[in-house]
Amino acid sequence: MRVDAAELADRIIDVRPFSPASAQDRLIDASDNAERVVLLLRFVGEKADAAAPYDEIVRAGIQLIDRTIRSVRVSEVRHALDVSERQLERRFLHVVGVTPYRYIRRVRFQEAIRRLRACGFERLSDLAYELGYADQSHFIKEFKEMSGHTPTALVRYVRDWVPEQQAVAGRIEPSRQPDGSAGKALRDSRRPAVRGLE
Repeated sequence: MRVDAAELADRIIDVRPFSPASAQDRLIDASDNAERVVLLLRFVGEKADAAAPYDEIVRAGIQLIDRTIRSVRVSEVRHALDVSERQLERRFLHVVGVTPYRYIRRVRFQEAIRRLRACGFERLSDLAYELGYADQSHFIKEFKEMSGHTPTALVRYVRDWVPEQQAVAGRIEPSRQPDGSAGKALRDSRRPAVRGLE
């Protein structure tokens, strides 16, 4: 793709200039939107791997953030990498497409979703604390900002959507119910029995 990642972040991109007609035909011929999402993710991943700019400071910053997501701050990342705040921001924007602060928020949000799906906590306030949020209300507020939903509503959506997408990608076999519905048994068996998810 050979473009600055900041130009692609949070935008709808026309894939026609980047893809052969055969890729477009596969999207058109896909049986449903779930299959189209899988095709697009595969396509973008291949293009990104082939053209990603390499930056050792950004790579080290991402590794540090991913290892210490529970407590990391941009100032700590900058200090550990011995770069100025402006230089770190500029490099992240070029390679990742977002500032280090926004990257941290997104990674922390993704980790929260992962843990919500796994039901690996007893109370929502415990999860908020483990991920470095000031309190449960900040956690819920950030969830709403990032997704437009409360944690409960988002985890229900993710639980319903992800198994269906993995089935389309061939990663899992959807469970079938007597009524022919796919994945319902899996989704229902993993509903949280957790206090404080409202």
